Amino acid sequence: MSVPCLALVRNAAAASALLAAMSVAAHHSFSGQFNIDDPVSIEGVVTRVEWQNPHVWFYVDATDEDGNVVHWEAETTNPNTLLRRGWKADDLKVGDRVSVDGARAFCCDNVMNARTVTLPDGRRVFSRDGR
Repeated sequence: MSVPCLALVRNAAAASALLAAMSVAAHHSFSGQFNIDDPVSIEGVVTRVEWQNPHVWFYVDATDEDGNVVHWEAETTNPNTLLRRGWKADDLKVGDRVSVDGARAFCCDNVMNARTVTLPDGRRVFSRDGR
């Protein structure tokens, strides 16, 4: 193999290793991001839904005790797991009023991992198992 070919193979291998490391680093454990001992419940209106891997995120405008609108970000599991747990991609729509129970993130006051979502029709869907 010529020197330019070896350099190309070596650079491609290094780039692949770097991308693999970035993918692993980008994913997180539940306990590293969310505090199971800090449960949170909100009610509000869905403002956005991102149904994509690696996690489905949805956003809710809720009203706090003082009547102020608080913008919440709620993470769930991946779309495939949600489908197996009874969710459909169109269960959450912008404008829907929902109730969400979950665990607050360590990093931010208005970020949560959604465990249970009560949909406008009263049906409860689950994002994760556990406590």
